[in-house]
Amino acid sequence: MRIVAGPAVVVPHSAVGSKQDSDWLSSLILYLPLIGVTFVAKLAIVVGGSELIAGVPVILGTLLLGVLTGRLKPHPRRFALYMLVMAIMVGLSAFAAPAFVPSSLSLLLMMPLAAAFELRGAGVDSLRHQRRILDFTLFFCLLGIAQYLAQFVIGPRLAYPIDNFGPHGLISITKNYNALIPLRYGASTLKANGVFLLEPSYFSQTVAVGLVMEATGPRRWMRLLIYLSGFVVAYSGTGLLMLAPALPVLIVAERRYEILAYIAVLAVAMLVFSKPLGLEVFLDRATEFESTRSSGYARYVGGVYLFEQYLWPHPQRALFGMGSGMMFRSTPWPQFFVAETGWVKILIEFGLVGFIAYFGFLFFCIFSAKQSPTLRACIAVTPLLSGILDPWSHALMLGLLVWMPPRPAKSTFDHRAREPDLPVARTVVRSRPSRAPTTRGHAPPGRRLTS
Repeated sequence: MRIVAGPAVVVPHSAVGSKQDSDWLSSLILYLPLIGVTFVAKLAIVVGGSELIAGVPVILGTLLLGVLTGRLKPHPRRFALYMLVMAIMVGLSAFAAPAFVPSSLSLLLMMPLAAAFELRGAGVDSLRHQRRILDFTLFFCLLGIAQYLAQFVIGPRLAYPIDNFGPHGLISITKNYNALIPLRYGASTLKANGVFLLEPSYFSQTVAVGLVMEATGPRRWMRLLIYLSGFVVAYSGTGLLMLAPALPVLIVAERRYEILAYIAVLAVAMLVFSKPLGLEVFLDRATEFESTRSSGYARYVGGVYLFEQYLWPHPQRALFGMGSGMMFRSTPWPQFFVAETGWVKILIEFGLVGFIAYFGFLFFCIFSAKQSPTLRACIAVTPLLSGILDPWSHALMLGLLVWMPPRPAKSTFDHRAREPDLPVARTVVRSRPSRAPTTRGHAPPGRRLTS
């Protein structure tokens, strides 16, 4: 008998396991929420005179698909916590609030339900999915840059085709978002919105997600520069707000202290090129917190004054709220210019008790995910930036954190790696006729005994 061993190749568990343990339907379920808030984000269904943007039914439909096919199973801790939190919210509306709107309460209960489930069959780690999502964010970043430049060549009408030529009727382009925003009042140049995304702010947040994932993963310099260019043409500070907690976590948790030098160089470059590139718009946005009719004031300042009008003078309202859906149905009418952002709406309608319960559940789902701490810090800002019924923050939480398989080891996150079809060690056993034993001793390796 002769044993011939072929060359052995050690295959990382992430390289083989993710290919064997994932299926196309689980991957589709993972990506559908992100598709719902990007490619079809501007579509809305008109129901009873109100709009329901496409991301909401896409998330709920994906949840139903996952449950019926067995890909989504209740997560023991998250599902139990969800039931507890939702019981608190229902109890506050039914027993502690003077009135509530059933449809508003129903949507509020359904939107975070998907986060109480875990996805099965998407692989043993997130390596392949992270590569795809990085390409996904890069695509939108390049599209936004091209869109911004194209308006100077083909005109804004053709550069923003969905906003100008979109459908109207039962399924139409949403009218509740401001997709066409000039750089400043009276200007003809528009901010980039990534063609498909709802507003420049959502384009900016998409760029922020891509930048954070790239900085914690492959760190390809060309892509990082493209993401920085995307921030410039978005002219929106919302994505920068996502980077505000993410960058300190990246620097400290992953010991990337060289980033401080990069930030200093970038700050100097922005000062030098601020006028040619119109970057003073970012400085103008910082002054919006003092302007009572600006979006910055409505999102982050007006709510504080609204609490003084409705909550703090009445201890019961401060604790238990005014009832689901009652934020803009209450009397007297709000005295301050305020947007229906998530943190304001929950506090007004459910009080301190509901606020702590609801955001406690969301933050538990975000920070218990087995992903990069930098990405978790980045996503944790999004529920505070937009409406609580807005599917954007829920889709990011599901597609990037809650349903995503665990984060791969750093050594396996190499953008040059391909889908592995690697040879495994094999042993070939060949038989040969046995020889009669010789009495003249043993031959040294590679030589034959001769008489």
